[in-house]
Amino acid sequence: MDVTGTWLSAGPTIVRAILTAVLFVPLCAQATAIEPRFETAWTDLSSALWMLTHTDAVRAKDPSYKQAVRALYAALGAMDDGITDSTHRPTPPKAAGDGHARLHAAVNFLVAADRLLGPASQDRNADPLRARALIRTREAITATRALVAECRC
Repeated sequence: MDVTGTWLSAGPTIVRAILTAVLFVPLCAQATAIEPRFETAWTDLSSALWMLTHTDAVRAKDPSYKQAVRALYAALGAMDDGITDSTHRPTPPKAAGDGHARLHAAVNFLVAADRLLGPASQDRNADPLRARALIRTREAITATRALVAECRC
């Protein structure tokens, strides 16, 4: 048998390999693509955490403060588990005045993150993490609003 006959008999295998590669590569790219809103939400959560940890308006032993910080770390952890890029690094937000202003800024960042995390994701792997981050974000909103009410600021 000549070389042409060998190649033609192997043709279906080659065609299958090419089709597999053509179909597999876009699926891999889609699976690793990060929805931009998740990175924005992650940044908002990081900014809210910075505002809370850099305020003097509340005591660190306050149960609402502890709940807000715990919830924020849990929300960021859920997002870090696979729906944001591991190369994304937090940067301190523009400082928002005194401790009272920072509490209000934290609430604003949390509400913005809540809006971004609300709609379901097209990525089935990311959606449970998004939902967990959303729950924790809402817990942080409740706790931070309680802090604002307690300090009457």
